[in-house]
Amino acid sequence: MHVYRKQAGVGLIEVLVALLLLAIGVLGYVALQLRAFDASAEAMKKSQAVVIMRGLAENMRVFLCHDYLPEGRHQYSCESSIRAQKDANIHINDQTTKAEFVAMRNRRDATLAMPKLILPAIQINMNGGKFPEPEGNGIRYLKLPFNYFK
Repeated sequence: MHVYRKQAGVGLIEVLVALLLLAIGVLGYVALQLRAFDASAEAMKKSQAVVIMRGLAENMRVFLCHDYLPEGRHQYSCESSIRAQKDANIHINDQTTKAEFVAMRNRRDATLAMPKLILPAIQINMNGGKFPEPEGNGIRYLKLPFNYFK
């Protein structure tokens, strides 16, 4: 008659399986760390690009199509910069929220008449900035309705 003893300790196969699982876990962790490193390097590059672009944008010159002479200024201006507009323009600055801007524009726009040169501007802008072709007499004409707008 055979007497079976209870197994004492851990078998070699169990140790190998445990080591295999541990190795897979360590490899997974290393892969995760490498992806995190790549992601942080990519994020740093994107962040640097945003900082550079903001700096470039703030120094960018802008040429104005129109100037309404705000209070305190008595001379028309045809050029500005994004930074100057962010600092001084009541419509685009870091303190004005979107809701405040919309409310301010709606109040102001309700008081404005149609701009005097809107019809010639639309005709030229719709044609990509090109003036109409000259008529038979060599003169270029803009066509304006007399009684359409009040």
